[in-house]
Amino acid sequence: MNATGCYFENVMADENSEIARGLRHRDPDLLDHLIEKYQHRLLRYLLHLTGRRELAEDFFQDTWIRVLERGGQYDGRHEFAAWLFTVARNLVVDHLRRKQPASLDGLADVDDQSPFDVPATGLPSALDLTIQREQNSRSPKAWTILARSTARPSCFASRKGWRWKRLQALQECQWVR
Repeated sequence: MNATGCYFENVMADENSEIARGLRHRDPDLLDHLIEKYQHRLLRYLLHLTGRRELAEDFFQDTWIRVLERGGQYDGRHEFAAWLFTVARNLVVDHLRRKQPASLDGLADVDDQSPFDVPATGLPSALDLTIQREQNSRSPKAWTILARSTARPSCFASRKGWRWKRLQALQECQWVR
């Protein structure tokens, strides 16, 4: 390693150990400096994880509270940003684990035995109409091509493991580039 790389490695190690020491002593000036330094990156990361700005802002505050509460656990051997983002990710994961998924059973009436049955109106359902429209839009030629292509074996020249004699044995083989 050259002298410049060694210098920056030592500076980073010194900075990380200073951060660890300041967090152990709950230094408010250090916390202000860290919030100022990492606020934009942390908020973008939380927005990426949650997808909602208000939830990301809540996690942003919770992350810094957790840093203040458990700053003594940061030992300074690794990059502070990695530890900070791990704290934030763990908060989001814990929230998602506690979140109760919505149940469809709550939508059903308890008295009604068949709450999800489609009422008989005598009209075709939306699914039936969609299937009929798709079948009508296809040309008969497309159906014959599809039927012909499924009836014959097709082989691809790009597949590995096919031997020439095996390819010759297949009749009406379609070559695809």
